[in-house]
Amino acid sequence: MHKFDDKVARILLNVLSHTIERLSLDPPTLDNSRTVDFFNENAKCLICEEGNPIETVFNQYKSVLEESIVSIDSPRFLSFIPVAPTKASMIFDLVVSAGSLNGTSWQEASGAVWAENQVIRWIADLADFPEEAGGCFISGGTLGNLSALVVAREFYRRSHSSNNKRLAIVCSDQAHSSVKSTAYPDMLNKLIPGYMLTLLMVVLDYYHQKLDIFMMGLKKQILLLWIHINGYLPLWIALQ
Repeated sequence: MHKFDDKVARILLNVLSHTIERLSLDPPTLDNSRTVDFFNENAKCLICEEGNPIETVFNQYKSVLEESIVSIDSPRFLSFIPVAPTKASMIFDLVVSAGSLNGTSWQEASGAVWAENQVIRWIADLADFPEEAGGCFISGGTLGNLSALVVAREFYRRSHSSNNKRLAIVCSDQAHSSVKSTAYPDMLNKLIPGYMLTLLMVVLDYYHQKLDIFMMGLKKQILLLWIHINGYLPLWIALQ
């Protein structure tokens, strides 16, 4: 299982062959989700004590499972968030996977962290961020929202230890659902005990800068004043 023998070599050849075939698709197929009945009929469980030949397992993946997963790099994928990875980046994923790399911290992954910081610096320069700007890559926008809120709360907690104001997120009703989920009190109390965060849903008309919730015609600055008067402190403003 953990040695490179003939069986592993056969798996590798199957994987490389299919990878080349998949990468050469132009354009990538969209594929689609299937029903539970379809999987019960076409994708029987292969988990067993004696195992299965690689051909059996891989054929089920190629002919059933892979074709039942939407390819978000397909030009026909118009829902949610599409991606457009380069062929080179997809190929290099094989290299990274084979290396069993750990990118947790500098202690065990200084090479990966160094490369990550170079890319972050390049992006920061494109955005004209200051020299001290930094960060890290995350898996997506949901985790990005959560990470940003945790960092903001922690920074506030350390720099305003004597301030017990309630913290608030100001966002439109079009903000991502993860913002609302992050603001649930039970989650916040677990993350940073004693720091209550309230979500204020606000709809802003960008053309007239008026509020459709709270008071018609008020500008954003007056909204922030209203928040302060009512004992809140705007921790994060997410308007889109």
